[in-house]
Amino acid sequence: SLGADMGVRGAGDGPKVRECAASSKEDAARLLENEIFDLVDHGGLSPGDVTILSPLKFEDSCVYGLSDKLKRQILILDEYSLKNFPSTKTSFAVIGNFKGLENEAIIVVDLPSPEHSRDDLAKHYVAMSRARSVLSIIQQSEK
Repeated sequence: SLGADMGVRGAGDGPKVRECAASSKEDAARLLENEIFDLVDHGGLSPGDVTILSPLKFEDSCVYGLSDKLKRQILILDEYSLKNFPSTKTSFAVIGNFKGLENEAIIVVDLPSPEHSRDDLAKHYVAMSRARSVLSIIQQSEK
């Protein structure tokens, strides 16, 4: 969707990108909760194998709309916690702070589709290229 050359020959195609469209921030939070559940409870990943990336800080992200139980299980990455990354918990980071890192599963939230935000292509590229195995994207519909 970005038209970027990932330049990794011989690695194979890997699994299809998991894309969901949300109609609102609340819907995005519900889809995110389902995605985490699917990856961890059904996909065989540990919670620490999953990182949620957003251009927004935690309080402004759809992640803030998760159930309180699930929110308590998310580690918000900062300078200190990044020194001990990966964690045993599902992690959350602002996209720019996760540059140069990766995890097995990346869930990208709060980014408009690349077709609607050409100014944010660098954020899309950084976020989408952090996944080793699974990339999930939850986008809110443009209004």
